[in-house]
Amino acid sequence: MKALPWLLLIGCFPLPAAPGDAPRKLETVCVAVEPVVLRTRTSQALKGCKNTVLSPARETTDGLKILSEEEWAALKMPWEDFLAKAKQAAARHLATLKPEIVKDSRGIVEYIKLQSSSPLTSSILLCPELAKTFVLTLGTPILVVVPDRFTVYLFPRTSGAFLKHGKELAALFAEATYPGSDEAFEITETSIKSIGNFTTRE
Repeated sequence: MKALPWLLLIGCFPLPAAPGDAPRKLETVCVAVEPVVLRTRTSQALKGCKNTVLSPARETTDGLKILSEEEWAALKMPWEDFLAKAKQAAARHLATLKPEIVKDSRGIVEYIKLQSSSPLTSSILLCPELAKTFVLTLGTPILVVVPDRFTVYLFPRTSGAFLKHGKELAALFAEATYPGSDEAFEITETSIKSIGNFTTRE
């Protein structure tokens, strides 16, 4: 099989940058966190999850392009190797995000919101650096919700803040053009575990 044209151009796609900044290269190995109902033939299950899949993708100037069967076969890369590279891309993106820290009336952190215009944002769920970055603020494990490709919420696992904002999170997922997952995840630096579907909570 001949190599597909985009495979020959890996690392050659600069993204627009602000004046004075070096242009950022598009990530050619990344994943989209998606609900299982949107899975394609190249999607892979996220271990331990019923409703969430990881779809192999590449970044384009228009967003994420989910790889077709032909594109995936042309890569000739085992899924675990692809996922490892996608986690590295997610970590690079995480380093660019500015967290929005929301506190209650007592000054205690309710949640942290990470949001950007990049569809890479949902994939930060997968990188160990996410838990490592916020462990001092939120403790461990951390509760994570990814309602769409552009937004990630982090909650302290021991607080009731997640339940307080459950309806809002469910609405964000339901109304998303590019939904992420309707599962809530418990993460540490070494693990990701689904704790259930937040859209069915009262």
